[in-house]
Order: sequence, then C-alpha cells, then structure tokens
Amino acid sequence: MRISVPSPGSPGRGVHIASNSTDRLRRISACIDETDPDLLLFLGDLKHSVPMMSRQECAELPGILDAIRNQIPFRLIPGNHDGGGIERFLQPEELLPKTGVIIDGTCYVHGHMHLPPPASAGHLIVCGHHHPVVSLYDEVGCSLRAQPAYLLAEVDEASAGFAPPILQAGGAPASCSCPHSLNMRGGC
Repeated sequence: MRISVPSPGSPGRGVHIASNSTDRLRRISACIDETDPDLLLFLGDLKHSVPMMSRQECAELPGILDAIRNQIPFRLIPGNHDGGGIERFLQPEELLPKTGVIIDGTCYVHGHMHLPPPASAGHLIVCGHHHPVVSLYDEVGCSLRAQPAYLLAEVDEASAGFAPPILQAGGAPASCSCPHSLNMRGGC
C-alpha cells in the first residue's frame, strides 16, 4: 500500500512508508524456531493505529496471524492500540482479558494501567507497552544510539497497590518491562 502525505509547497508529492510486516513476521518466526515455546504470548499493541484499524492493517493482519497460527498457538493480551475490531481476526481462545493473565505463577499484562489485583498473585510481573531504552556514553560523553532494553526490578508492593504485602518464598515480586517489538517505536 502506498501512503501519500502532501508536504507544504509540494502539491501532489508525498512520502511512501513501506510495510515492515514481512520482516516482523520473519523475526517472530525466527524467535519461535530458536526458543521452541509451547505458546506465543503477545503483550498487546499487535497493531499500531488507534482507535481504528488502517486499511493496511486490515489487509495484512489476517495473513500474519494465519502464518503464526500455522507455526504455534498464540494469545493476545490486548493493549491500548488493539481496538478497532482486531478481535474479528482472532479465534475466541486467542483473545485474553485486557487486565492480564497469570500463567504458571507469572503475571502477564500489557501495561499502560495500574496493575490489577490478580497481578499480586504472580511472583514475576511481565509487562509490555513500556519502552525502556538504554543509552551508553563513552568517557567523552558521546552516546551510542539508544537501544531497546529489558528492565527487571523489584516491585514495591505498597506503591503498586498490593495490600497487604504478599511476600512469597524468595521475596517480593519482580517486574520485567519488555521493549516494544515494533522496530520503529522508540523510548517514551
């Protein structure tokens, strides 16, 4: 699909933004092949447009999801970008509650919200949506390009709204914030 955005002073000229769907699907398939998981879990923002779906997303998403289905079962915890009818491309069992889910003692959420009370039942909270970025500086102060990063930290249960504190064997729950999988998304 070609997208044209006319710029001032250049009537009729625009910018074509090529789709990255093929590359993203290739990266997802490589990840599945490398890790051999039982389930692929998307932590939201499977698409970009808010609140609706773009024509490009409507055209590409069914094929992408079918390709993933043919490789492995998957589930989606909907994120703030996943409105606009995305459920029509999903099987009923593929769409999880937007408040997250606990699987094997680990709580998975999209983020962009206060943690729901069930999150306190997980020893580890894996959170999408956030865009942690690491910037490295040399001794002169020059920085390398910011890179997506995983952020692992202990959860302050009182600040997270978990009451009473639920210290489990091994201590307080930890939170892992995952970088966004869209390669054009930066840090927030």
